[in-house]
Amino acid sequence: MVRVLKESPEAIHSYAEFRSRFFAIAGQRACLIASIGGNVAIGKTIAAAPLLAGAEGQVTALTKSIAGMTRRIALVRTRAQKPGACTKRNCAVAFEKAIEPSVLNTQIAQAKLVRERVQSGLAAARAVVNGPESAQLKLFETLEAERPTFERANQAILISGLQQSVKVIKSKPGFTRARATAGYRMMNQRLSSLTSARSRSAATPAALATLFSTPQLPTDTVRRR
Repeated sequence: MVRVLKESPEAIHSYAEFRSRFFAIAGQRACLIASIGGNVAIGKTIAAAPLLAGAEGQVTALTKSIAGMTRRIALVRTRAQKPGACTKRNCAVAFEKAIEPSVLNTQIAQAKLVRERVQSGLAAARAVVNGPESAQLKLFETLEAERPTFERANQAILISGLQQSVKVIKSKPGFTRARATAGYRMMNQRLSSLTSARSRSAATPAALATLFSTPQLPTDTVRRR
């Protein structure tokens, strides 16, 4: 896999494109044997057990992260009730405190969404009975097939979080100055771009400066590179 990706810079954007390049470099026979030897070959395919174990580890890590963020909700809500005055000197600090509950709830929802997607891929892989290579292939195929649904669900979470943050700033007494800050303008720009992308069933613009980060699986990062 590493060799295929290295020899195909910016040419692979989907599993189908990776599969095509893999067969072009390794040949069809590569999928019929447990491993490939020789200096000019691809080398061993990724073992299914470590791959699945890594996905399980990601689920565990996400669960811990969700628990940690959930424990912080009460604290950030308390701070948001008294964010301080939005003066020229400290408006950025007050601004961040005011929207922190919306940001945290958005991040929790995103982490849960990613966890659900990984769990779905794992369930599909575990259901495969015809060998480890088929199991790992099923994991990637499931993640790829669920990408559009995942993208739209994440957009909905982001839009909701941004809308809530804008609403909070608008409703805070004495926060008129906050509406002229770069952070507030960025939220509105982000909200407008996401709403437009969602209405067109388009992907979230990758180059867009973000307030809330879009979650990605490791396989997504490899695919987009």
